[in-house]
Amino acid sequence: MTVKVFLKFNRDRAETYTIACLRFWLEAFKDYETYILCDLFKANEVPDYFKHLLKEYPATIINSDYSIGAKFQNMKKAKRNMASANITPFKYLNGADSFWIIDADDTLFLGASTTSVKEKLKKAEEHLKNNNLDGFSLDFYRNLNDGWTFGVCLLSAKCPWEKIATLTDEEINASGYARNIDTAFDLLHKKGIFRLANFVFDGLAFQHVVNNYPEMPHGIYIWHRGRLWDKPLQPDVVVL
Repeated sequence: MTVKVFLKFNRDRAETYTIACLRFWLEAFKDYETYILCDLFKANEVPDYFKHLLKEYPATIINSDYSIGAKFQNMKKAKRNMASANITPFKYLNGADSFWIIDADDTLFLGASTTSVKEKLKKAEEHLKNNNLDGFSLDFYRNLNDGWTFGVCLLSAKCPWEKIATLTDEEINASGYARNIDTAFDLLHKKGIFRLANFVFDGLAFQHVVNNYPEMPHGIYIWHRGRLWDKPLQPDVVVL
């Protein structure tokens, strides 16, 4: 199975943690064809703080195709650019079977070797293929609010993403979640149109630096023995 990687980086300045996060993912995926999906600058206008990374890791800089967002009138206007970013990789697959799309400017695994993380990533890829899934995503928020989300996500090239446009405003509003692409995917899964699942990496600590939940101290998640900290996981979450 051919898998590509798209690392989203859109923090507006080169804070230490953003570069540390990006470097982590570049190292974890250094054997993959990797793209940095960044809308802060054009590919021919790479700032100095990026140039040293590109010398070490041969990633390709690309920008989001914002025209995609025009297809999603059912989303909040401010969320259409985010949707465009998550869908843009479909334009770059060129025969790949699946791809990772990762918020690489504010996430990383803590205290784990990239070798152990790579092994887990491979297991996720195998699970997506063997179970014919459209999407397989790290359990960012689902254990807290039962919603499927992007963040650290593996998508199949066969995922019928165009179906997002078929959702009505009423359906999205009734969900109680934000009018964004995460909610659209979640609803299409619950309607039986998308085949989605969530996973966790057992025994590893993960940090989402820009954290929305006070239950996660400093944005740190620890999944172990079927629990997120001391709370049982949703029963269908895949433990890898």
